Formats: sequence, C-alpha cells, structure tokens
Amino acid sequence: LTYPLKRLSKAVREIASGDLSARPVIQSQDEVGELAADFNHMADRLETQIHQLNETMIRQKEFMASFAHETKPPLTSIIGYADMLRSKKMTEERTYEAADTIVQEGKRLEALGSKLMEIVVLGKTEICLQPVSVNVLMESVKRTVLPGLNHSHISLSIQVEESKIAADYDLIKTVLLNLMDNSRKAMEGGGKIFITGVRQKGTYCICVRDTGTGIPAGELERITEAFYMVDKSRSRAQGGAGLGLALCETIMRLHRGKMRIVSEVKIGTSVILELKEAENETV
Repeated sequence: LTYPLKRLSKAVREIASGDLSARPVIQSQDEVGELAADFNHMADRLETQIHQLNETMIRQKEFMASFAHETKPPLTSIIGYADMLRSKKMTEERTYEAADTIVQEGKRLEALGSKLMEIVVLGKTEICLQPVSVNVLMESVKRTVLPGLNHSHISLSIQVEESKIAADYDLIKTVLLNLMDNSRKAMEGGGKIFITGVRQKGTYCICVRDTGTGIPAGELERITEAFYMVDKSRSRAQGGAGLGLALCETIMRLHRGKMRIVSEVKIGTSVILELKEAENETV
C-alpha cells in the first residue's frame, strides 16, 4: 500500500536536489495514481519554466557582453575627437567635423542599445531595411575608427563603388566596425586595412582585408561561434569577449546577406559581405 507513496516521495527528493527529469511511474488508477499523474504534470511545467528562465538568463548575459563589446568603437571615437577639441587648435571646419562625429556616434550608441536588446534578448528575426549610401557609410566608418587605428599605427584604404544597399544603418556599421576591430587586434605592430566595394548584379560585395596574423585553417569553422576566440590570451588582453563575429553573422542573416571569411596564417584575413542593393527609396 505504501510502495507507490515511497516512489512518489523519492521523485520529490530527486527534483528538490536538482534532477528535473525525475518522474514517479505509478500505474494504479486509485487516488495515489491520480496524485502521481498530477505531480508529473506539475513537474513537466516546472521543468519547462526553469529551462525558459535559464535561456532568458543566458540571452541577457549575451546582451550585456555584446553591448559592452559594441560600445568600445564609438566610445573610442568620442573620446578621441573630444580630446582633439580639448587639446588642439583646429579650423572651424575641422572643429565642426569633430563635434558632429561625437554627436552622431552618441546617437548611434543610443539606438544600438535597443536594437541589440531586440536581437539578442528578444530574438528578433525581422528588421527594417532602408537604402543606405555606401559612400556615406564608409565615410562614417572612417571617422569612427581613425583615432584607434592611428594609435595602433594602422593605415586604412577605402575604395568603394557608389551604390545604395538595403540595410539598417546602425547594424551594418556595427558589422564593419567589428571586422575592423578584429583586424586591428591581429596587427599588434601596425599594418594595413583595405576596404573595397563593388556591385555585382543586384548584390553589393564589401571586402575588409588586413595584413594581420591570419587564422589557422582548423579555426575558421568555429570563429563565428559565440565566445569562441582563436587567441584567447591576446583577445582578453585587448578587451575581446569572442562575440564580435557571432553578432556579425546574426546581423548579416537579418539582412538576408552572407558573410564569408578567407584567411592565411602570416598573410592576413579577408571578410566578404554580400548585401542586396536597394531598388527603391524604401525596402
């Protein structure tokens, strides 16, 4: 008579100790059997809810890490141009450009927080794509990264064919800044970054190439995994969290585009982005 109750009690203890999969198997049709069925139903709901909470916590941690990672380029730009305004005498035009960059990067940083929240935490799968001028985008990218590149003794060459791509301006700029930041980290003693852009039958291809250390062939398949770092000690020393390329791939997927990576050790790395050209004023 007490055996079914002992099995039920054992399952309760197992769940209390952390084994959420524990279930009592009781075949009887009496009141004890009904109690066991109700318990199993409750345990199923509890296990589902705890898994959902764990997933939410993981996404929140990824968001915090992603946001902390993505604030570095605009903050570096803001600090660099603010320091120029404070310490150098510049022409009125240069002063306006520096102040404008600070304002634009501040606004982008403000918008980026909510967009990353929607993508990382809420799992947003659709974004609003608008026509974005490639020349305007590249000029903005250049102004953002110059302070950091100059400090690292890295030269930047940009040669792009003018067109309009279907994109979210803040997010696609985030992709480019991530790629260039990776290039910077791969060239500790200085080097060169080349950005090219060409039109190809309704598709626009942007290539970011560097003369850095390159990526071993065995690592290429894993570098877009979240928190994966090829050189962990160097990445952490430079403030990396292993989220950049994973976020880039997610953003490119939202753009219905593609990202390809080609690399050779001691030669450098090229990342090719394939985006759709904007056909109309709205996409």
